[in-house]
Amino acid sequence: MNYRLRTIAAVTLTTALATSASAQDWYATADLGLNLLGDRTLTYEDGTGTPGTQNDASFDPSFAAGGRVGRYFGERFRLEGELMYRTNGLQDVAVQGLGDATDGNYASLGIGLSALVDFNLFGSDRYRTYVGAGIVLIEEIDIDFTIDGQETSFQTNDVAAQLQAGVRYDTGDRWFVDVGLRYLISDDVTLERPDNALQRITAGYDPLTITAGVGLRF
Repeated sequence: MNYRLRTIAAVTLTTALATSASAQDWYATADLGLNLLGDRTLTYEDGTGTPGTQNDASFDPSFAAGGRVGRYFGERFRLEGELMYRTNGLQDVAVQGLGDATDGNYASLGIGLSALVDFNLFGSDRYRTYVGAGIVLIEEIDIDFTIDGQETSFQTNDVAAQLQAGVRYDTGDRWFVDVGLRYLISDDVTLERPDNALQRITAGYDPLTITAGVGLRF
């Protein structure tokens, strides 16, 4: 009798573990990408109370890197957390009241949470297109200028919305590749100089990020 009970228990446990493993509700993805920002108007305030100066600046396409962890709830719906670093190189710009910058960048580190839904748009179970939206806490956003060989930084944090779309391809039972677009939607942000909070830069920040990643279900 004990042998039968042990056998039934073993079979039940094995079946439960197999079912849990085959579900593979969780997944993780590592991403690299191209970050696009374009032209921005930088408004500089020198802290003396005089009106800020407006300066046109251009940013080069640069890179993004990060990772995501998510969980499926059913076949199509999932929640996903992400950590993403984005940066864009600054082209030469003369900032009135601050100086002539010959180098620099505009960068951010964000922690996000998104809700996504998958679609079988191509009629194949291996391909899944998806769309989603979420919120991103930008833990640090900073703009750096190199002026006369010295780096001058302005920084802050912010909260932004994010829209996503992309496609996944299953290369096997557990591994997949992911290509996606992320659009970060933020109002103008005001960045302060760490050693003098009265000196500020106000600029728009809404980068478009194109990513390619490799993921694993578990």
